[in-house]
Amino acid sequence: EIISFLKGSSEALDTPAGHLSLKEYECVGVKRSPNFVGSRALVYAIWEQYELLKRGLGGYDLCDLVAYLFRQVMKSTDEPVGESKLPQRLQRTPIHATYVDECQDLTMAEIRLIVVTSADANGLFLTGDTAQTIARGLAFRFQDVGSLFHHEHMRSGGKVCGKPRQIHKLTHNYRTHSGILDLANIVVELMQHFFPGAIDKLPPDRGLFSGPKPWLLMAASYSDLCVLLLGSSLGPSHIEFGAQQCIIVRNAEAKASLPEELRRGALVCTVFEAKGLEFEDVLLYNFFKDSAARQEWRCVVNFLHQRQARQGETTSGEGGLKATPLFCNQETEK
Repeated sequence: EIISFLKGSSEALDTPAGHLSLKEYECVGVKRSPNFVGSRALVYAIWEQYELLKRGLGGYDLCDLVAYLFRQVMKSTDEPVGESKLPQRLQRTPIHATYVDECQDLTMAEIRLIVVTSADANGLFLTGDTAQTIARGLAFRFQDVGSLFHHEHMRSGGKVCGKPRQIHKLTHNYRTHSGILDLANIVVELMQHFFPGAIDKLPPDRGLFSGPKPWLLMAASYSDLCVLLLGSSLGPSHIEFGAQQCIIVRNAEAKASLPEELRRGALVCTVFEAKGLEFEDVLLYNFFKDSAARQEWRCVVNFLHQRQARQGETTSGEGGLKATPLFCNQETEK
């Protein structure tokens, strides 16, 4: 809420203080910010305590930096100066074209800063996928990018186009096979079901070739894991991992608690560190055990049970999904 709306929104840049007032925050649309609709006064009070702590330490955060840069850029005029015929505010950094990858990891304030520092904002090229956001605290939607361009169009007197010329929805995945993509598409479907509006609704990714489904390994010990992976127990030795293999864990705490035998000869990454990298084999270690969620996982199982029933699949007997229904509160369980 702080990074995406209170300080990191485009509207926050227009305020003298660089952040929304409580009244302005409470006016943010529900579709844009659905998670704390009934608790925004409490969120605002928490943010005020954070600001007091930050000032006491003499510190600043990324939102402060973006707001400062934006103010410096906007202090200059838009009148053409000199032989370059560029506006004064662009004399120092005449950026003629900007290509932004992974734009879903940027705030709207950061994107607006890119827009106002570009000689031709209509020449921006943005790519991203809201289902792959890994920067914590960001609520990015391409709908908001369209709104940003509309408002810049009004502010600039028509110099910036009112909306992106065209939004291409890329659905063919060239990096992996359908065995993994089918699972990834179900995860995205879960996100859209439990948190509608949190990510852009796009057609599912399609793989160009088939492949095996991911395995779920139930290992009670390291030796059991050796048997499952290699077909034999290595005893005091360790599993050999090469450059094309990786172990992915949830966070730094999980990384530190990984068994020494696995850490010794393997590349171990958190989800954040592994973003954008490619490997032939990936071991996702203790993903559910290291999750803060416990009984909330029953929501997922219940959803899959209902999904199979809608599709006419058999859900009884061995391998069938059974779960006690559990209501999912979007405010408390995100």
